[in-house]
Amino acid sequence: MEGKCGTEEKRIFGKKIWVLLWTVLLIGSLSMLGCSNSTQPTSQQTNQSQAAQEQPKKPAIDWTTAAINADNVKLALTLDAAGKPATIDTNFPKDITSVEVEDVKEKAGQKKITIHFTPSTPPTNGTEYLKVAGGTAILGSSILFTNPKVEEVNFAAEVADKDNPGKFSSGAELALDREFATNKDWKAIAAQHATDPGYIFRESIGWFTYDDIMKTVDENQIKIN
Repeated sequence: MEGKCGTEEKRIFGKKIWVLLWTVLLIGSLSMLGCSNSTQPTSQQTNQSQAAQEQPKKPAIDWTTAAINADNVKLALTLDAAGKPATIDTNFPKDITSVEVEDVKEKAGQKKITIHFTPSTPPTNGTEYLKVAGGTAILGSSILFTNPKVEEVNFAAEVADKDNPGKFSSGAELALDREFATNKDWKAIAAQHATDPGYIFRESIGWFTYDDIMKTVDENQIKIN
């Protein structure tokens, strides 16, 4: 009886060993499968992130078909410009103080845009101030006139009012219309601005310069009349 009992115990013990081994192997297999599954999404996410970074950045706005309002005008002016003179307001369009949009009564659906901004160029140097005002008008116009509903754009470069803190007054203004802008090579106009900064003023439908600024303008450099 003792011998038979001993044999049975050995057989039961052997079964337990095999069950234990299979359990260990099964747990190991499931662990490896779990690790594989858990790392796969991370790898996929990394690939998707890299693909997103490689894709070209979409423009902030499709200005050619956008509704013409103050917010869209500001957004449009952050786009790449066809004409970018060497001399422009380097803070533009961040230093825009206000944008006005008006209907053109004579032409249904067409808009007039007025942009007020405060260039960092000191108004005491009239020559440089007008170069900056004109260059910025070229840059902005090369963008804004790509929307066919823009009929006129007026750029008003302003200076701080010494007598009224927080207020501004006109330093230099010039307006351009669609008749001038149609089929213009803005890149060529931007290049011309370096040698003839008065050109954009002469071609405008109207311009204004504050007397104190005009007194400091070297008319040999800027021929605006």
